[in-house]
Amino acid sequence: ARFLFLPLVRRPSILKDLGVLFILIKLFHNEKFYIVHSIMPKTGLLAMMASFFNMVPIRIHTFTGQVWVTKKGIGRFLLKFFDKAIGVLSTLAIVDSPSQKTFLVKEKVIPKRKL
Repeated sequence: ARFLFLPLVRRPSILKDLGVLFILIKLFHNEKFYIVHSIMPKTGLLAMMASFFNMVPIRIHTFTGQVWVTKKGIGRFLLKFFDKAIGVLSTLAIVDSPSQKTFLVKEKVIPKRKL
């Protein structure tokens, strides 16, 4: 197995996040992956974007909870928007419970057919 460490930081950083996105785009282009699977919200967005741009046939994201549920204002809006973007860019999503599936469909984050 080969590991690639990316300069990803936990907090939002537009320049660093764009840098990681370009690294992922190049990596996915060079490696010609058939499947990309992501789990965390930030890495999920970056991985789904890079895999979408490279036309990876199977793009899976696992939702393990929504950080935006407890937020308010613009923060909530943006975080929910990012989850919706992950839903649009992925070809399939996995949820960790039936209640989460119901919640994501009700909140129009991702269509039921992708779950």
